[in-house]
Amino acid sequence: EGKVTSSSGEMRCDGCSAGEYSPSGSECLNCGAGTYSADVNSTSCSACPAGRYGVKQNQTSLQSACSLCPRGEFVNLNGSTQCTDCPPGSFCANEGMINPEPCPRGQYTDTDRRERCTICPAGRYQNSTGAAKCTACDAGTSNLNTESVSSGNCTVCEAGKYAPQQGSAACQLCGKDTYTASDGKHMNCTDCPFGKTTEGDQGASTCVDKAVACAPGEGKVTSSSGEMRCDGCS
Repeated sequence: EGKVTSSSGEMRCDGCSAGEYSPSGSECLNCGAGTYSADVNSTSCSACPAGRYGVKQNQTSLQSACSLCPRGEFVNLNGSTQCTDCPPGSFCANEGMINPEPCPRGQYTDTDRRERCTICPAGRYQNSTGAAKCTACDAGTSNLNTESVSSGNCTVCEAGKYAPQQGSAACQLCGKDTYTASDGKHMNCTDCPFGKTTEGDQGASTCVDKAVACAPGEGKVTSSSGEMRCDGCS
């Protein structure tokens, strides 16, 4: 109850209305934002539960006083007047979230207020939960799959291929006159030695002797340096 003055000037006690409270019996006060009182003669207000927030005063019910946190936000305290953005590495898929959910392995969020996590793209992986980014496969490796959860999903390049930078979805074919001889962590291809070339324009794993066309009266010989040349017949 709270003290009020009647029309005759007499001081008397009247019961507080719903939406009000009187902790000491001196006067009725409005329930503040984030709280409400559904009953008359209340000595305290009820707080909005976690997952909800309130911005209006003098409210008389949970429904009128406390709104559900929107998707992408949460609140884990009672009596809150605002919700908190779900941080990077987490998501809030539903209304009324009390705590954010961490992104599962192979997924991430790199901004606030996300309702769902993003799948790690090809060339990357994430082996932890609650990640704000994915990890790039090393140079010399590639990963064609999405939502990968291990560095083991990053495989070395096959012979005849290379990956010059991190985060490659696929290894590139070696160009003309360059090669890689075996499967491995190739960040570049090796130039063929002098006098050697590759068969085909791309993807060679070995070099072959360059074709040398000799004139009539000449024959092909190999010099001490390994170079093929034409010498006149004796």
